[in-house]
Amino acid sequence: MGTKMAPAYANIFMHSIEEPFLKKQKLKPLIYKRYIDDIFIVWTHTEHQLKSFIETLNKLHPTINFTNETSHTKVTFLDINIYKGPNFNTTNKLSHSTFYKPTNNFTYLPPTSAHPPSTIKGILKGELVRIERTTSSQTNRERITDTIIEKFQRRGYPKSLTASTRANTRPTITKRTKQTRPIIFKTQYHTNKKHPRNALIKHWNLIESHPHLSTAFPNQPKTCFQTGKSLANHLIRASTSLRCPQHHQPDRPTLFVKPPTPRAR
Repeated sequence: MGTKMAPAYANIFMHSIEEPFLKKQKLKPLIYKRYIDDIFIVWTHTEHQLKSFIETLNKLHPTINFTNETSHTKVTFLDINIYKGPNFNTTNKLSHSTFYKPTNNFTYLPPTSAHPPSTIKGILKGELVRIERTTSSQTNRERITDTIIEKFQRRGYPKSLTASTRANTRPTITKRTKQTRPIIFKTQYHTNKKHPRNALIKHWNLIESHPHLSTAFPNQPKTCFQTGKSLANHLIRASTSLRCPQHHQPDRPTLFVKPPTPRAR
């Protein structure tokens, strides 16, 4: 959506026109939830009244247009299918499952790519966790997981990796607690280098046995990798700046943006 602040500005703007509108309506949705520009509504009135509601909604602002897809049984919201399951009539609870666009080619990062092993495993685990969280039916969860596992294996992911990751995948909710900031050991990843954490663990006893270092470093540092320079870094060296032209450095191409001139009122 352009700049980093664009989603926040869009949310603030939409809230400023939605809240007063909903308060004035006599017939309101049972549920009205919006994420950026996608809205999920549960409507308990007639279809004609829903059409009138959307027409009124489209008159709130001249440049904001609301399009809609309605169904009595199933709708798609973000990456989730929300539908009336077989037990809806008895429980009044909606079911949901993971949604994939028909144009999705499932071109996951191949395991032969020069990325840390944790990145390769994290992509697989992240997808499986998403299925666990967004699919309510165990039968559908197993079916979708089987399909996605097959897609990963076609990309070259070993069966041993997909099987072990699937067995250890559970939907988790992490609670944020106040902890001491860990020490980070940052290094650049390369496929020809041994994992630096192995050397840290191997010789950590030297720090633990030291009277001063053991106090300064009570816990082992966490290892993280930084991205190395790619071909793009050598080919593209331009940067954007609002600096004045007299501060221009010839060896570093800079894009100068002239601020807009205020108009007299």
